[in-house]
Amino acid sequence: MFAPEIDEVHWELTNHCNLKCVHCYLAPDPRRELTTAEIKDVIDQLLEVGALTLTLSGGEPLLRRDFAEIYQYAHGKGFVLQIFTNGTRISPAVVELFKTHPPFKVEITLNGITAETFEKVTAVKGSFETCMSGIRAIHEAGIRLVLKTNGMTLNIHEVLKIKEFALGLNPQGFKFDTALMPKRDHDMFPTTLRLQPSEIIALYEEDRAMKTQIQQECAGSTRATPPPGSAFSCTAARTRFHISAWGDLHPCHTVRPIKVSLLEHRLPHAMQLVRDLVNGVKYPATSKCGTCDIFFQCNSCVGLAHLEGRDGGVMPTAYHCDVAHKTMETYGNR
Repeated sequence: MFAPEIDEVHWELTNHCNLKCVHCYLAPDPRRELTTAEIKDVIDQLLEVGALTLTLSGGEPLLRRDFAEIYQYAHGKGFVLQIFTNGTRISPAVVELFKTHPPFKVEITLNGITAETFEKVTAVKGSFETCMSGIRAIHEAGIRLVLKTNGMTLNIHEVLKIKEFALGLNPQGFKFDTALMPKRDHDMFPTTLRLQPSEIIALYEEDRAMKTQIQQECAGSTRATPPPGSAFSCTAARTRFHISAWGDLHPCHTVRPIKVSLLEHRLPHAMQLVRDLVNGVKYPATSKCGTCDIFFQCNSCVGLAHLEGRDGGVMPTAYHCDVAHKTMETYGNR
């Protein structure tokens, strides 16, 4: 069976983490996580279907005792490897592993530039210095480093200082977003930390580069309703997939109801099953998303809508609607 090339697979190697970040969408899950042998088998299958980029994430992927073995195995297969980590488990052995077998990049989440703010988010005392030590170790080893920040009420006052610090290490080394989502068990607490649309606009206004970028995005955004067909307008299940710690194949990390077990199906068949399920998700006539002309500026999606209990994921979420409209009103020359 022929499978189209996959641009990226995002793989949560574990659901476990050593931090307790208040905004995190992960929820406890008692299921058995994949073994080393099972992971290697799936890596072989990813190679067979032409996957290019493999992102190893978590939880905290470096908590797995077999991380080095998994990483070296994937590296040896020629994947473009990205590591998403909280930075607190960057030991000398990990640095040596990355120096010997370089990843394309390491992304570390930095949600505060002071210990007070950072540890309000992580809820673990001492985690700021441990993370900063990891950041320094990766940078000093010459490994490509990107720092990323989740904007929220707890750290909005430090976002631009974090950005300044990140760009001082790597001129292209900062990512920022405000897309806080409910936990996977539908606990809505993380959404209480979301920035209001006016706060997001104020942040853009304070930073010239951010403002220019959002202006360009709005100016280049074609006013058009979503194309007919699936409610998925992104690349999920087309050129990108997600694998859970338990071996379930999903369209992406937000869409949990659509899943096929890789312990029960080989990857090419699982991909087709997931694609068929994705193509079957349609906008009903009552959904505002299906007729919205700023749809492509909106960060709402089927996965987020499902987590917020919006009629199976095909109805708009009020927050994302509001952010999109406020942004376009400000920068879109309506």
